[in-house]
Amino acid sequence: MAGGSRSRSGCWTCRLRRKKCDERRPGCETCEKLGISCHGYGSRPEWMDSGEGEKAKSAEVRRDIKNSTRRDAGSVASQSAASIHEPSPRVSPTEEAETHHVPRHQAQENPQEINTTLPTGANNSDRQLLNSMLGLNVDLAGTFGTYRGSGSKDLGRTPASEASSGDIDQRQAPVIKERDASLLMYYLDCVFPMQFKMYNPAPSEGGRGWLLSLLLRTPPLYYMSLALAAHCMEVLENPNVSDESKGITSAQLGAALQNLQQYITVFNEQPGPGSLEENIKVLVCIMQMVGFVGFAGGTENWQVHMRGASTVVDRFTDIICSSNSRSHLFETTRGGNVLSAEELITVKFLVSIYTWMDLANCVSSGSSPHLANIHDRLLGGEDPPIRLDKVMGCDNAVMILIGKIGTLDAWKRHSQAAGKLSLIELVTRATSLEKGLMLALNRIPKGRPPSADFRSLYGLSRATLSVYSDYVTEAYTLSALTYLHVVVSGPQAELPEIRANVCKSVELFQQLPEPIIARALYWPILVTGSMALPAEEALFKQMLSDSGVKPIFVGPGWNIIKVLEECWRRRRTKDPLPVEEGYWADIMSSLDMKVILL
Repeated sequence: MAGGSRSRSGCWTCRLRRKKCDERRPGCETCEKLGISCHGYGSRPEWMDSGEGEKAKSAEVRRDIKNSTRRDAGSVASQSAASIHEPSPRVSPTEEAETHHVPRHQAQENPQEINTTLPTGANNSDRQLLNSMLGLNVDLAGTFGTYRGSGSKDLGRTPASEASSGDIDQRQAPVIKERDASLLMYYLDCVFPMQFKMYNPAPSEGGRGWLLSLLLRTPPLYYMSLALAAHCMEVLENPNVSDESKGITSAQLGAALQNLQQYITVFNEQPGPGSLEENIKVLVCIMQMVGFVGFAGGTENWQVHMRGASTVVDRFTDIICSSNSRSHLFETTRGGNVLSAEELITVKFLVSIYTWMDLANCVSSGSSPHLANIHDRLLGGEDPPIRLDKVMGCDNAVMILIGKIGTLDAWKRHSQAAGKLSLIELVTRATSLEKGLMLALNRIPKGRPPSADFRSLYGLSRATLSVYSDYVTEAYTLSALTYLHVVVSGPQAELPEIRANVCKSVELFQQLPEPIIARALYWPILVTGSMALPAEEALFKQMLSDSGVKPIFVGPGWNIIKVLEECWRRRRTKDPLPVEEGYWADIMSSLDMKVILL
């Protein structure tokens, strides 16, 4: 998260702040944009003494930056911290939040890592800075206003608080530049469906309006999404453009991601849990960071971000699982903190995404799911609070059982390490899970939907994979049986029970009506493919290739191929693995990667 390497020839202000200076003369552009004094390039100032004078001047500069940020709060949300249009991203006024909030040694040692846990301790000026970054007290492009109606000739803008109850509330829409509008639509139509391939809510279920609303009132998320859209457009839609052009969008994406991280850092320093609105926004920003990791190949820092998200998710599960959608956990400006319809849709989607990732990545992390103790409340019953099949395609009942297999795996390894493993208990628990999976398999409808009309390999514009949820559920169920047998008996590919499920999975994969469905089956492909025999190995690589997976493709698909190849290599060479994290987690550790399976 460092804002740049320290310059030895930059202005004294940038050198004091340990920030990269553009070295424009007589005063640098960085200081000008931050609204602070540039102390030039002359002889070393007296206060630059590596002692009390330097500390005092550093505190003074930080105060000046925060004062400038508050003065500019009305325009912060209408300016990108990393302009989509310029090759060199401007320095965001909020960048100084990093210098103020993050210990210097931490930023230097882990430049790409952010602590997404939620410590306490801050002051009111930090709250004002957070509010401006959140868009809580500013709008994306100017202030929304209320206009007088009811026959009044005075159509001048008046504050909403002054409008009478009989006035018509007419809101002026935010102004979005043409290029930004194009990128925003590309994100909504193509990038978001690539991130969440099975999510296709009906208008009666609220559609995706909540997403647009959240983007427009959360500037860090908005600019991150635009930068991600620009980068994907370059990589996927224009693969033959120059490397220089791709480098520009990559730099913009990195700057926007840094701004998102800085916002979360500011939130981390706030006292107490914050408001409901703030928690929704910080959770969607963290999950967007996890989603970005998935787009980048799915191996960097996602476990850190998931741990940070868990604190906020725990607060929301209490609301979702209650019957009246109330909570006293958050600061509130309205009585009882009742969730609006849009807020409830948003919270359920975010918790669903977290729950899916938490469950699927048991095999990558070798741990029990964080939400294991409340899966029955969250996912069980005829009308569960959240429906994972609406988000990732697999039925809730199967995902609950996958979570229990992950818990069984962790229990077995810990019991073995302590010399207390009971084989009777292991087999008893496994048998119960196997019966549950077989029941789930028998409930899957036998009819299959026809092939859908996909516009292109990369964009899922009007069609999503949601019509193929039965395929996804069956693939997850068969692979869960393989997962269970590996946990009980070890990764023995030729065991009859493992062979039976692998063969059924292979048959299902060969019947997929659309190659693109493989993008919704990364978890089943990894689990089942790792137990494939040599004659079956090519099928799994071909499946991923036919779905569009290649080295430059967004997503974890290419890294899944690497993990599968390592599984096959170790089996051929009889190269043993330590049984410490679980079979798949140990394989990934041997490759120095942990692939996020989404």
